[in-house]
Amino acid sequence: MSLVAALVVIVTHAQDDVGAVTSYTMAEGLTSGVTLGNIMIGTGLLSMYEQKTLQTLQFDILPGPYKKYYVISRTNWGRVDLMTSEIPFDRDVECLGQIECVVALEVAIVQPMDKFKVFPIEVTVNDNNDNAPWFDPDVLEINVSETAIPGPQTQFVIPSAQDPDSGSYGVQDYRFNTDSDKFDLEVRNNTDGSFDLRLTLIKGLDRETQASYSMVVTAYDGGDRGQKKSGTLQIKVNVVDANDNSPVFDQEVYESSVSEDVPSGTTITRVHATDLDIDRNGQIVYSLSSQTLTKYPDAFGVNNATGDIYVFTALDYETIDSYNLVVTARDLGPSSVASHTKVIIKVIDVNDHAPEITINSLTGAEHPQVMENALPGVFVAQMNVQDRDKGVSGQTMCDVDPASAADFEIQHLYKSMYKILTKRSFDREVSPEYNLSIQCSDKGDPQLTAGVTYKVLILDANDNAPQFLKLNYSRSLRENNTINMPILRVNATDRDEGKNAQITYSLSSNARDFLAIDPQSGVIATRAVFDFEEMKTFQFQVVATDHGDVSEFSTTNVLLKITDINDEAPLFHEPGYNFGTFENQSNGTEIGTVSASDMDEPPFNSFTYSLDESQGDIDVFEINKITGRITTKRVLDREHQSAYYLVVMATDNAYPHPSSSASVTIYVADRNDNAPMILHPNHDNHTVQLSVFSPFGHTFYKIVARDADLGNNARLTFSFGKGNFEEAFDIDPTTGVISVKGDLQEINADLYHVLIVVKDGGSPAKTAVASLNIVINHSEEFARETLNTLPQFREEASDEDKLGYHQKIIIILGCVTSVLVAILITAILCIRRKQNRQEKESYKYLCRLDTAQRMNHIHSGHDVTLDGQGTLPPPYSTAVAGDLSTFDGINIHDVSASTSDASEARLTNELMMSPSRYAPCRSASNDHLHEPWLPRGHQLHLQQSSPVLPPHLSNQQVEVHKLLDILKTDDAHDSDSTSGCSADMSNSDSGRGHSEEGAEAGHPPSRSAPRPAPRLPRPNADGASPKHHSPSEQHIPLVSSLKKPKTDCVRITPNTTNTIRVMSPTRHKLVTFATTSPERQPRSPSSRPNAILDDLDMKSVEV
Repeated sequence: MSLVAALVVIVTHAQDDVGAVTSYTMAEGLTSGVTLGNIMIGTGLLSMYEQKTLQTLQFDILPGPYKKYYVISRTNWGRVDLMTSEIPFDRDVECLGQIECVVALEVAIVQPMDKFKVFPIEVTVNDNNDNAPWFDPDVLEINVSETAIPGPQTQFVIPSAQDPDSGSYGVQDYRFNTDSDKFDLEVRNNTDGSFDLRLTLIKGLDRETQASYSMVVTAYDGGDRGQKKSGTLQIKVNVVDANDNSPVFDQEVYESSVSEDVPSGTTITRVHATDLDIDRNGQIVYSLSSQTLTKYPDAFGVNNATGDIYVFTALDYETIDSYNLVVTARDLGPSSVASHTKVIIKVIDVNDHAPEITINSLTGAEHPQVMENALPGVFVAQMNVQDRDKGVSGQTMCDVDPASAADFEIQHLYKSMYKILTKRSFDREVSPEYNLSIQCSDKGDPQLTAGVTYKVLILDANDNAPQFLKLNYSRSLRENNTINMPILRVNATDRDEGKNAQITYSLSSNARDFLAIDPQSGVIATRAVFDFEEMKTFQFQVVATDHGDVSEFSTTNVLLKITDINDEAPLFHEPGYNFGTFENQSNGTEIGTVSASDMDEPPFNSFTYSLDESQGDIDVFEINKITGRITTKRVLDREHQSAYYLVVMATDNAYPHPSSSASVTIYVADRNDNAPMILHPNHDNHTVQLSVFSPFGHTFYKIVARDADLGNNARLTFSFGKGNFEEAFDIDPTTGVISVKGDLQEINADLYHVLIVVKDGGSPAKTAVASLNIVINHSEEFARETLNTLPQFREEASDEDKLGYHQKIIIILGCVTSVLVAILITAILCIRRKQNRQEKESYKYLCRLDTAQRMNHIHSGHDVTLDGQGTLPPPYSTAVAGDLSTFDGINIHDVSASTSDASEARLTNELMMSPSRYAPCRSASNDHLHEPWLPRGHQLHLQQSSPVLPPHLSNQQVEVHKLLDILKTDDAHDSDSTSGCSADMSNSDSGRGHSEEGAEAGHPPSRSAPRPAPRLPRPNADGASPKHHSPSEQHIPLVSSLKKPKTDCVRITPNTTNTIRVMSPTRHKLVTFATTSPERQPRSPSSRPNAILDDLDMKSVEV
């Protein structure tokens, strides 16, 4: 809804204090804040006063019944608008039944008092179609005798629809809907705009044919097209057997009038109906219809036997001046049919209300107030007279009572509004209050009079200002004064009395931060420390103010002279500075500039900048002592340190050199200056074994990398470089997890050299690469252990293939048996020969046969550095070996080592993965293995691990290993369980060095863990490396698990035939090793124990 129009009508008036009537038009239900018009324009005030005067005027709506719906709003640019309030105006409530709704308001100038003026305002409120028609009740049930005669004789009054909206928005039309042709609706338009509805029977009824009928009456209002509103009445007609005649009123409409002051119970009129029936069928009972009782619940009543209509409660013409009643007549017979008639009662107005006088002082005070010494004609209060009667009875006349006529007078303003003025000046000291009596009478017959008496208070005028004893004061003050030090006292007096004579001292605004004054005594004291360099003289005013309502004041001038000392330190402009810079910038890069100032005057205002050496990162930055410019002394690295904290100093050059400091925080922003770092795979660990039977999607390795940068610069993406032959593998670009993508059995590759590429998200991006060796293991045993499933071959071998395979097995079994017999015989011979020597030094040693030359393509193993005692550092030191006087089994390997000094040794080894079960020799009393090449006191700790089949072995070689393991196991069954040498599975890869698979914190390695590549063997005494056989030679690792009591251990002794014989006396198995350097003689045992092993290059085996 919006304001439709604002019409301003200028009406002349005889009184100067009443403006012309201003009219506005609005729609009902407007929300808060809708502007009806500018009062300044509508009232003509713009032409009455100058702009300066208009700015001082204050307006208010005078009290009245409609004040709550409107507010006055003044804007900063001079508008004074009449606006709607938070309470929406409901026309259907305030102007119910009225065709035109005009609201009268009085807007007055309330300040200043001498400008008081009233401006009548009339607001015409237009109706909105905000109510839909409705019936009460909305369901009507009528009983009709089947003997009812069609036509006007059988009619039923239907309650008309109600609609609070006025005019065209009220009920305008009715429609009748029914499926029967027995009834019709007769709509009659009354002269007052109302409707009479009658349901007429137009055809005869037969209860046996149809017992009831349903129909709908719809009422429509006059809303705009598409916005019409409607209400419905459901009618049910029951056809019954009963009275053939219903009561008939003498008149269709009864009219009567009654004075509004008649007492309750007064009979107004009588209605009468007759019924042709006799007995109870002809006995009539009268009542008011339910619609009438709903609309006028307590106004009238009817005698149900006589039909007399009487007043139930007091009537008020000013509230409702006309009533439309519906009276129902019903006989007492069965199935009686009611008849209805309309009764119109008009209320006659009488002068029953005396004038009501209201005085409004417009100040909010309980009593009107007048200032003493005011000139005659001063506004005292506004008076409003209301008479609820209408016409002549509502017109009033007012005057001042003769007892108050000498002091006050009233002037008629507008309709029933007056203003009260003074007729003379008042002296509060003579009389502080006066009585104001006013009488008002209406013009009704009889005339009614009312009077009121109000108390008018005379206010004391503050007509004297305080006076100082001196017009000017002067004092001197040394700077750096103490706080609250008294300077001087001022004094003033006031000739008024009471609060008008009470004086309060205050300082001018420029002195309140520096000085304080006692408001009662006038003593001035320092509130701050004065600085000569900042202020040489200080001039201010002291104000003496009385406590009058309109206070009076006077001032005196005070001159304060400041004497100088040197007391100011340089001050930084900020308590702390925050600077930012990028990393990796060159030396001398400017970080920022700090600034300070000294409030002293020359020569005390010069100072220098410096860095506080006692705190902060002063070795990284420097500051220009004159300009305060901070620069770098070296290149910054955010990954090393992301923030620096300094303290800068500003020191006065003059004694006593006062100084100040400020904190400086320097934040280093990241640049993509770090490439990703790949942790796995790495130089020491970049090989992984994978079963050829691994299914699609099987994950077997995860790339581990990190980036020292932040944000996108540290977001890593993983990919393959080269080496992913036939796209056998896939890598997750986000997690770095590698999985099987192709069919490894079809690709038929044994080794993949895959290049891993890790790239960060910087701009430009940085990249790191690493190689990963993926060894494809074709062993079913390895597949069972790693995949926990038996691989299913896609094709079955032919019978001929199977036959050839079994023949190969038989041949291998024969060879293995011969080898074991030869080893046993050799071992027996070696042991017996050694026992025949008299106390000859014997040596025993844990060895392995070098059978991993097929793994030469795998990366080199760990370089392990011994500690000062020759012991491997954790987590390498786990397995132990001791006195070799007992033996539980042997493990044959090629061993090499080199030492740089007595405190550090670098060990190398060649990886040996054996399917055999073996363990190093040890005793129950000694947990350390003494290696012959280590300096005295050095100890080497070994790790036991689970056995692993070597990669790249043919099926026949794998079968040989299995057979060897069976034979070895058979021997192991006979071993003593209490032996000091363990028979656990192990794949320790060096007899002289540490096991690569067992190096990680003493835990057995995973089957897929990378295997170290072989290192070169330890050089000979002349510095040359020992000779090696060609890589094409195939060596089958042999391990004997020779179990026997702890006292018997295999002895290894040199032989003049350049061989080493290894024999177990218990099992009589012998293995002879041939040396490749027959020209070299073993060193004397007395010079170095077990030195013979240094000269051996165990690359061939005789069985």
